[in-house]
Amino acid sequence: DMECIYSLNDVASFIWESLEQPRSLVDLQKALEVEYDAPADVLSADLERFLEELTTIGALKAIA
Repeated sequence: DMECIYSLNDVASFIWESLEQPRSLVDLQKALEVEYDAPADVLSADLERFLEELTTIGALKAIA
């Protein structure tokens, strides 16, 4: 629902800002690993879940 206001935590804000330019999933994952001290598998799962949510609400779409 794009008529709502969404509040993002620090990690989600970092991802959102990183998407200002098209980036691959691998590039996003690497950027998260550099920025945050957390296990790579946790960051990867969080990234994939957030990207799915953005896609579901229509805030993000894949480009070829």
